[in-house]
Amino acid sequence: MAAMAGVASHHTGLSALHSADGRRDRWHVAWPSVSATFFDLIVSVFDTALRQGFSTLMAYAIPLLGALAIIRFYVTMAPVIASGAGMGDALGACLWTLLIIGLYYFVLIHLERLIDAALNTFITWGLAPGGNAFSLGDFLVPSRLIKAGWTASTPIRELIGAMGWGKAAPWNWPTLVIFTLSFLAIFAAFVILAVEVIIALVEFRFAAMVSAVFVPWGVLTQTAFFAELSVAWVVGGLIRMLIMAGLVGITITLFSRAVLVPGQDPGISEALLMASVAGLFA
Repeated sequence: MAAMAGVASHHTGLSALHSADGRRDRWHVAWPSVSATFFDLIVSVFDTALRQGFSTLMAYAIPLLGALAIIRFYVTMAPVIASGAGMGDALGACLWTLLIIGLYYFVLIHLERLIDAALNTFITWGLAPGGNAFSLGDFLVPSRLIKAGWTASTPIRELIGAMGWGKAAPWNWPTLVIFTLSFLAIFAAFVILAVEVIIALVEFRFAAMVSAVFVPWGVLTQTAFFAELSVAWVVGGLIRMLIMAGLVGITITLFSRAVLVPGQDPGISEALLMASVAGLFA
């Protein structure tokens, strides 16, 4: 977030828009502060509920694995014994089956931590191309992304506020409309990006929750497609989070490096360019 401070610096050129007697001051637009904690509440509620759902389903995962493991053991050992195989072959088949069951048990008891570690790793990979302008903690808090959009539009907002909507506004209405639409496009793009991040996070948590009862089915060959479906859903969610993190990191870095001449207000071309870039990434 520190990289965004350069965009929000005060532009001394704004003072040129005010008349000497200060008559324009009463038309100055006061922008409200932005608070998007409602988006954080949505993520928190879903995350808590889905984690509790995961814990509830885990109570059925181990017994389910036990039942399927017994079936797997008999399905594997019965043909070996019936074929009259030697002690070595029977012992090898038994040990291999027990090893597979043990691996599934290990994955199940550490499943939540493995999923969380994979999620954090993929998000970190996605944010890396952006030069770490946005951290892992920032990405998981949608309000910070919206706040970044509000900060990115600061130069344009300051210019709109200085121009005001007073007696001189009719003479400046084309400029006011262009800058206002540019500001709305930039801010809306960041809001849309934050909503997409929320949807991706919630969808990934749903995939993690159902994996608790789908993964044990992989121990039996005949029902392994349930586990494969669950793993594919989780991996797909991880790839989506990596792509979203990459978009966020690059967008934040791009706006933090917006070329603004010190002491001068952004021009119409700069405003339109920033709005176009924001719309493209959204």
